[in-house]
Amino acid sequence: MKLKLSNDRKVTPLATFTKSKGWTPKVPNSFGLPAIDSCPDATEWCMGICYALRLQTAWTSVDNLVRHNLEVLRSAGNNVKKMTAMLVEAIESINWRGTTPVFRWQWNGDIFSKTYAAAIAETCKAFPDIQFWLYTRSFDYIPLIADIPNLTVYLSIDTHNIDEGKRTYESIPGLWVAACADDWDTSEDIMRQVVGRNAPRCPELTGKLPLVTENGEGACVACGMCIYGRNHVRFASDH
Repeated sequence: MKLKLSNDRKVTPLATFTKSKGWTPKVPNSFGLPAIDSCPDATEWCMGICYALRLQTAWTSVDNLVRHNLEVLRSAGNNVKKMTAMLVEAIESINWRGTTPVFRWQWNGDIFSKTYAAAIAETCKAFPDIQFWLYTRSFDYIPLIADIPNLTVYLSIDTHNIDEGKRTYESIPGLWVAACADDWDTSEDIMRQVVGRNAPRCPELTGKLPLVTENGEGACVACGMCIYGRNHVRFASDH
């Protein structure tokens, strides 16, 4: 079995537009895992608002896709080399179509094991010309993926894991914070508590950037802030 990549409009570096279908991503540069089931450190807040879980519930095809990917990865057991080979094979299959290669780890789900964290690290090292990024609440695995030049790591922090998130941020250099809340004021409060200052709101959520720009770039690619770790970022579910 092989991993199945996803065409995510927000993160793709290239999409094309038709009147009948709208924007269609042409570079599948992410994959999904099941919400909650692959999230060992899911908080009460994120379980309550999880957009990915709603997609799984609404679309059987999405649920089947992400569960397939988790099954594939778990079939490697604790064998880092075997799991890394699966990830490498998936990324090698991408046709970047002349775009700058960027890859988001799990648009849905999280780092579910020590083996997966180690495999992520080895995969990033295998592709030094690809810029990777991820958001995670699996703070225990951060030491395994920290200090990799082409991997940007965001700690996904809400009011339920703020203490652990702050300790992780302060103890491991080079990390970024994604403050998540129901509203922008609370996300700002979280950010100030953790890093001591405010940070920008996600420009796609505020409407400053469309989901896909007129030149076919997904909002994340057009912005670049999270991909390249240019700043901490805030998210609000009631945007």
